[in-house]
Amino acid sequence: MLNIVICDDDPMSVAQMESFLFEISEELDNTFNIDVYLNGQKFLNQYSQEMFIIDILFLDIEMGTCNGLDVARELRKMNSEMLIIFFSSHEKYLIELFEVTPFRFVKKPINKNEVKKVTVSAIQALNEQALSFNYSFKQKISKLYLKEIFYFESRGRKILIFGSHNTMLGSFYDRLNNVELQLKTDTFIRVHQSYLVNYHHIRTLSQKEIVLSDEVEIQISEDRSKSVRSKYIQLSKREINS
Repeated sequence: MLNIVICDDDPMSVAQMESFLFEISEELDNTFNIDVYLNGQKFLNQYSQEMFIIDILFLDIEMGTCNGLDVARELRKMNSEMLIIFFSSHEKYLIELFEVTPFRFVKKPINKNEVKKVTVSAIQALNEQALSFNYSFKQKISKLYLKEIFYFESRGRKILIFGSHNTMLGSFYDRLNNVELQLKTDTFIRVHQSYLVNYHHIRTLSQKEIVLSDEVEIQISEDRSKSVRSKYIQLSKREINS
C-alpha cells in the first residue's frame, strides 16, 4: 500500500487529482491510501503531532499565507524521506525548489498521463530505496538500506561504509570490485579506485571532484573523469525521463 497526501487549497484541483490517483491505483493494481488537505498550515500541524507515514506528497506551491515551499521547508526538518511532487501553474519557482529536494515538478493544469508518469517514477524510486546491502564482519551479518549509504571507501583490504556527514555506518573485508557486483542497483558510480559513490547523494559534479548533499568532497581520479561524467549524465537523463 502506498500512502499519498494531496495538499492544495483549490478543492476542484484536489478532487481532480484524487480521481486521477484512484484510477491509476486500479490500473497499476496497487492500493493507494489517499489523504487530502486544503490548508498547508493545518497539514503541518497534524503531521507534526502524529508523524504519520507519507510515501508521496503532491504539494501545490501557491497556497495563501503558508505556501507549498513553506510547507516543504518545515517538512524537511521532520522527514527527509518522503517524495515531494510539486505542482503549480508557474515555473518561476523551480530554482527555489532545489533547497527542499523535490522529486518532480508538474505544471498545472494537471492531466492524468502526467500524474501517472510521476507516480510510476515515484513507486520505482521507493522500491529502490527499500533495497539493502548485506555484509559480514567478525561473524556478524548486518544490513543497510542503500538510501542510507553515501559512499563506500576502500582502505587496504577493508571497505568502509559512510553515511551522511562522513558518519561511518560499518566496515568489512573485501574488494571494492566485489561490492560493485553485489549491489542490486546501477546507481553507484566508481569515481576513484578507492571510492564508490551513491548517485542520489551527489549535489555537484566537476572534472576533478564531486560534492555530496552534505558538502563532503570526493576526488575523481583523472582516468575515470570521462566515464564518471558519462554515467552521471546517463542516470540524470533516466531520472528525468522516467
